[in-house]
Amino acid sequence: MRVFAFLDTNVLLHYRFFADVDWAAQLRADAVTLVFAPVVLSELDQHKWSGGRRERSRAKAVLKKLDLLGLSAAATNVRPRMSAVAIVTEPSDAVFAQYRLDPRVADDRLLASLLS
Repeated sequence: MRVFAFLDTNVLLHYRFFADVDWAAQLRADAVTLVFAPVVLSELDQHKWSGGRRERSRAKAVLKKLDLLGLSAAATNVRPRMSAVAIVTEPSDAVFAQYRLDPRVADDRLLASLLS
């Protein structure tokens, strides 16, 4: 069974580097696709320039790794049993309205990406 895991910005900034985690084992799946929502990529870009030195450095490292992987709408292999994909567009206004989510709230934007 393949699992799709939507990572939050805090996971990327404050825990083990995403490429070093055996997500398939952690999630008890045959394979895992890490999904990077637009809001997460935007927040990482913001953290490159603001926040503490550690957050700036980590955001830059994560974005560099994603760039080296060639992260796009097509899944790219990260390691055995793990791939990554980017959602390239923000969710539609209809998704926010349907689930009563606020597009100004980052967590709601992440949920809307997951739902759409």
